[in-house]
Amino acid sequence: MTIPLAFSHDQFLRDIESTADAIGAAYSESVTRTVLDTYPDSFRDGAVLWRTTDTPGGPLNYRFYARRRTDSVGTAIRAGLLEPGHPLIDLIASWSALYGDVSTELCDFDAAHGLAKTWVYLGGMRPVDRVLGASHVPQGLRLHEPRLRALGLTAVRHVAVDYHGGTANLYFRTSSKITPDRAEELIALVGGKLPEPALLDDMVTFTPPRRTHLLGDHERARRPDPSRRVLRPQTACRPVPHHRRTLDHLLSIRSFQRRRGDERHRLVLRARRQRLRQSRTQLHRAPGRAHEDLEQPHDGRERISTRG
Repeated sequence: MTIPLAFSHDQFLRDIESTADAIGAAYSESVTRTVLDTYPDSFRDGAVLWRTTDTPGGPLNYRFYARRRTDSVGTAIRAGLLEPGHPLIDLIASWSALYGDVSTELCDFDAAHGLAKTWVYLGGMRPVDRVLGASHVPQGLRLHEPRLRALGLTAVRHVAVDYHGGTANLYFRTSSKITPDRAEELIALVGGKLPEPALLDDMVTFTPPRRTHLLGDHERARRPDPSRRVLRPQTACRPVPHHRRTLDHLLSIRSFQRRRGDERHRLVLRARRQRLRQSRTQLHRAPGRAHEDLEQPHDGRERISTRG
């Protein structure tokens, strides 16, 4: 079965209506059509994501994730999706302008009410003092900087404003392993309660600590060019966990396919397969099992390694 990758307005409208009906969320077809008509390029070229909660009757949200310079706020005002006098507009505009053309704007939408949140991707990891020092950041938020630093929250990747909730959000890189004590310290920032053990286990699994490289004012995060990647033999005894297939990786593949075109993509894959066949690299299976040729992958996966 072939599944088209191109974004379809009609398919999206069918999907969002059936999803809202399934989870009991509010939905407006007219509002959704206005959103799709207002940001056609972003939905066509970006990744489209869904969001909801386990709260009965909670909202159904969707967003586009396209790393291109877009005046999403001005576009929303002209389309009637955002009141021009909203108090959070100046704040998100100051964050969007903080790093010039390096920053990109993204949007969250409510299935019933339209624009819900504006995000700004800052082009990489940025120092928290620089982010809190932007114009129109409330003084009350700036006063939290010493406490954020004490908790190791020094690198900001995204910022956002929630028009419905009336809040501003900062998104930090996980700097140390999540533990019950660590989670309690972080949640205390907003007066929350420690999550249940199952949820805490998910936090530990899906938010491993990562190294942070802070960028300069005019520096953009470097992303690898998929067309220049080198496939190296490696030992693989199990599939890569789903949560490790990061959004950045998926977006880089999609961007590569879009830039080079399907034919170019097929040629690159064909050349890679030929190089793999020419090498004498073989599958590595569990200890005690025989090696197999690359042309006979185990469980349909090309798990390869060199013989030691």
